[in-house]
Amino acid sequence: MKRKIYWLFSYLALLFIIIPVTTLYSFNYKLYDPDRSVNEKFIPTIRNIEDINYLKNIINHLSSEIKKDPKNFDLYRIKLDYIYLLWEISPKNKIIELLKIGNITAKQMCSYYPNHPHCPFAKALMLSLVGLERGPLNILQEVPKVFRLYKESAKRDSKWFYSFSIKNIGRLYFKLPPFPVSSGNIDLSKRYLSIAYKNNPDHPDIYIFLADLMYLTGKKEKAISYINKLYSLKPKTWLEKIILIWTKRTIPVILHKYKTDTYDKYKWDYLLDPTRHPNKYKTKK
Repeated sequence: MKRKIYWLFSYLALLFIIIPVTTLYSFNYKLYDPDRSVNEKFIPTIRNIEDINYLKNIINHLSSEIKKDPKNFDLYRIKLDYIYLLWEISPKNKIIELLKIGNITAKQMCSYYPNHPHCPFAKALMLSLVGLERGPLNILQEVPKVFRLYKESAKRDSKWFYSFSIKNIGRLYFKLPPFPVSSGNIDLSKRYLSIAYKNNPDHPDIYIFLADLMYLTGKKEKAISYINKLYSLKPKTWLEKIILIWTKRTIPVILHKYKTDTYDKYKWDYLLDPTRHPNKYKTKK
């Protein structure tokens, strides 16, 4: 009887050792590709994406894969995507450390793919996130460099990665103060956001950006109509699906700000609204 119990515990111990090793060994980064169709059998869920440990685990796996295969472009791109997702939900005191990892990853990618549109895009995005964390003055100081990087990415391929470079240029133009304080320009914002909308009419972000632009130009009803269109979107990829779920959470916040005229264009992002990621804004009592 004792021998049976011994072998049972030995088997269970071996099982717990083998399972994690097998999981690590069989890790397939392609499963986490943001371009995967929503119809695929395996895609991360919104619960996964809001789990800090899950995201850290994926990033660590991708870092290990990059060491084995440092010239694999997709590994860098997907790792940067997950760093951005982790940035959205991480506690404030962990952000700068995370963005340092993002900057290193972007530099590594650019050392192998300096001419790819994702190279200047990733640099611009990381620079923007650092600016957001350090405050408005830092953002204004970095604006010329951020614009240059986004425009370089758009010049290489305006449709690359949901036209994020084009969208972010358009958004910067209506978020920033006008000359002489900064580079804000409503006409240029309209031009870039129109291009982004034409390139990717199914991505949720473009409706938020266009709605904000309409509100700022006195077209409140048009702004509200853009927000309401979010309810009828049909995402094609899992990243679009998750962004749409996140965005729908803040629709009441957005509409309230429009209807009560409490919208502040200098507050940068609905992504950062406490109702969307409450854990990010927990304060110690």
